[in-house]
Amino acid sequence: MFRFATILTLASATALSAHAAPVPEQWKQLTVMDGIAFSIDLDSVRTVNGQRHARLRTTFIDPNNKTIGFFDIAADCKARTIDTLHVDITNESRVLARQDHQPGEKRYMLDDEEGKLMAPYLCP
Repeated sequence: MFRFATILTLASATALSAHAAPVPEQWKQLTVMDGIAFSIDLDSVRTVNGQRHARLRTTFIDPNNKTIGFFDIAADCKARTIDTLHVDITNESRVLARQDHQPGEKRYMLDDEEGKLMAPYLCP
């Protein structure tokens, strides 16, 4: 009986740890501007309450600059606007900045180069 319970405990722990594993990311580089690469995680694109959500990443081309920005965004495809829901700026394991959505911080998708490049992935 002890062995069976131990096996069940180990199996449960393994299943829980596998379930908690991070979702794989599939980054698609959109463009490079001013030494910064802009990418979108294709696996993160989904519809939530009628909006298209995705995760963007910015990285510096300079290998000595380890700063990375992650942006959780929501696109309103009819209005052609993007809302930034959350921003994390990190440098290796240190969080440099973290900010949640600020009301009124919308921009039109077609206003800038990366917006034009995101549109086909967010609003197919």
